[in-house]
Amino acid sequence: MSDLISRHEEKQKSKAKESLERLEMAHIKLDAALGTSEKWQITDASLLRWRKKLKRAAQECDDTLQKCKHRIIEEEQIEQEVRNSAFPKRIAHATKSFISSAFGQNNRLGRSVVRRFE
Repeated sequence: MSDLISRHEEKQKSKAKESLERLEMAHIKLDAALGTSEKWQITDASLLRWRKKLKRAAQECDDTLQKCKHRIIEEEQIEQEVRNSAFPKRIAHATKSFISSAFGQNNRLGRSVVRRFE
């Protein structure tokens, strides 16, 4: 059981890391597009609306990225506390993590969120 839980958690961490990296790249691309558009002398109303939406998307992406990084730090702190606790508590935590991730009740960064910003 412990081995199954460990493999599942490692797989989840790998997916989360990949999603975080993709989100960081999307944020860089949004910032680059926004920076480039700021240099243009735009007078067309549709392009001004596009730039406004681009600014909003870049801000939302940044907010999501910061929340995600904060959540990762919190999860690492919890893991450290659990590692230093008694064996029954570690088993209970691992089982809870496995069940919540198996049923989609975790707050991991979803593919649809990353795709939205990409």
